[in-house]
Amino acid sequence: MSELSTQQWTILVVMYGSLICVFSSVALLPPFYPPLAQQKGVPPIEFGFVIGIAKLTMAIASPVIGNVVNKIEPKFLYSFGLLMVGGGYIVMSFIEVSSTFLPTSFIAQIIAGLGTACITNVSAALANKSFPEAIGSVFAGIEISIGIGYVIGPLFGGILYELGGFNLPFALFGCTVLIMSLAATLFLPTLIGNSISETQVSSFKVLCIPGISLFLFCLLCVCIAFGFFMVTCVIHLQIFELTHIEVSLMFVLNSLMVCCSATFSGWLCDHKFTPQSVTLVGTVFMMMSFLLIGPAPFLPIPYTLPLAVIACILFGIGKGSQMVSTFSGVCQEAIRAGFPNNMAIHGIVSGLWNCCFSLGCFFGYIGGGALLQWVGFEWGSMCILGLETLSFFLLTIFICANPHRAKSNNEDETDPLYCKEEENRQIFEVREGNNVFSDTFDSNPKGRRYSYGATQVIATIPE
Repeated sequence: MSELSTQQWTILVVMYGSLICVFSSVALLPPFYPPLAQQKGVPPIEFGFVIGIAKLTMAIASPVIGNVVNKIEPKFLYSFGLLMVGGGYIVMSFIEVSSTFLPTSFIAQIIAGLGTACITNVSAALANKSFPEAIGSVFAGIEISIGIGYVIGPLFGGILYELGGFNLPFALFGCTVLIMSLAATLFLPTLIGNSISETQVSSFKVLCIPGISLFLFCLLCVCIAFGFFMVTCVIHLQIFELTHIEVSLMFVLNSLMVCCSATFSGWLCDHKFTPQSVTLVGTVFMMMSFLLIGPAPFLPIPYTLPLAVIACILFGIGKGSQMVSTFSGVCQEAIRAGFPNNMAIHGIVSGLWNCCFSLGCFFGYIGGGALLQWVGFEWGSMCILGLETLSFFLLTIFICANPHRAKSNNEDETDPLYCKEEENRQIFEVREGNNVFSDTFDSNPKGRRYSYGATQVIATIPE
């Protein structure tokens, strides 16, 4: 990370800055929209659907964007996505006085969701392609940027809400996203994707890899938990009679823990442990969180504000570790399976990851509103606990069935490496017109070891 080119630094600055602005706007909805919707007589399942419709839009759009990210200039997709997000949240600033409260909310969130899908998919693909040697750390930076957005949104949104009501924070944050759209257009480098014929890999073929399917299932579960938390927590906290700023601080605390956990987890995935192990630890923290956040009906403990704070901390740690480790794991499993390291495959992988992320959040928002309305918060949180427990057991079985993947990234240089086609020979080809010159070299006489997260590869440099 210390020897980055000017183009790489530009990508990081624009990418991280844009994500902070976008998710600051996204984070305004959970703390401020449900109380306003309740005042207008909207039931929980309906305002949960409003919050979730952006994630459903992202889930539908992400695989499509992932498949075309190598065919359309990423800079255009990124700037256009920021333009849609900014416009969507500026529209949200007018819904309080709108005679069509719900329809306007739906339209604004669909526009914002489509723009967010463009931004997150391009960000993940660029991180994957431009920083393969530190994908865990770079993606941790993405999660930290998102986490900072979830800190800034509720914190400053609460202050702006007290000063100017519902519309002021949405209008102001929407304008900052529009400014970032202009900045991306001016400063983001032009990045040409690979040719269409470079890969014929389909999303279904990638999904058929057991390791990838497991990581995506774990991601789906943690995002369902996140959606449930975001749409129901503010209602559950009403028993403490907190102010808007105090409620916002609970979301800020959660986001800060996500940032810290994502940073540490990204480093672990790159240098120490496999993503499977890091994901497993994350599920344990999530399970503990949902035992306490209700608290569980079978626990003889009262629900207090300190207990809610502890549950938020555990939730943030578990979410941060699972978000980073699942993305790092999906990337590593794709390389392990022999897929090419190009923008096309990275677009497909990021599209699938973002699809599961968005779909999980959507199910969490909708399911959270429904569970809150039908069975209450305590029993609803038990459903989420069941999902995380299932993830824990599936990961445990996978790790036990594949013990060779549990090795750390600091293996001895002399250890044998995984190679899909040939273990002892590498073939190099040079094309000149219609002539093909090839040569075969002995296995890595002066090989160099590079890492793709925890996946290591040999680059042979013949003399």
